[in-house]
Amino acid sequence: MRLHRAHAYVRPMDLVEVLPSLHMFRFRIGQAYLWQDGTDLTLIDAGDIGAAPAVENAVRGLGLDPAGINRIVITHGHRDHYGAAQELADRYGADILAHRLDAP
Repeated sequence: MRLHRAHAYVRPMDLVEVLPSLHMFRFRIGQAYLWQDGTDLTLIDAGDIGAAPAVENAVRGLGLDPAGINRIVITHGHRDHYGAAQELADRYGADILAHRLDAP
């Protein structure tokens, strides 16, 4: 695993390479993961409300385009997991996937 410090948005976060195609964005509270499958990107959880710019900057820091985020998978209905999902989906046309009990 490689650890990088991403100074994105106002709050810094850690950017950890778990595998070459899987990165963890570790926020002050919670984390999200970015899975790369060719040119398709899947964001697993999205961080809290206001985290969208930090996620976008971290994706760019990996040399990728946030417009490649095709889907956002929400693992459960806590705000630090879904907070930035709608903002990112609105910007990039990504589908949001969540269990029916966690979906609004």
